[in-house]
Amino acid sequence: MPGAPLWFLDGKDAKGKAVANPNIGYGALQLKNKSGMGKDFYQIGLSANTTGISVYIGLALGEEADFIIIFICDQDLKFLE
Repeated sequence: MPGAPLWFLDGKDAKGKAVANPNIGYGALQLKNKSGMGKDFYQIGLSANTTGISVYIGLALGEEADFIIIFICDQDLKFLE
């Protein structure tokens, strides 16, 4: 994936209201909903919140794209304190 785009999402909507946690990502993946509408998104991403870190891994299998979400709790990670 050399040369793939970097993503920096602040978690705010068009009005500046926080609607999600900020996250970062790398790569490009085309997500489609059931009606066929498409959206570009990252392939691998990280998002931190008050209880841990979520790792997002996008998989494209044929025409379908989906995400595996791995949640890492920082309860035992002392370096995050």
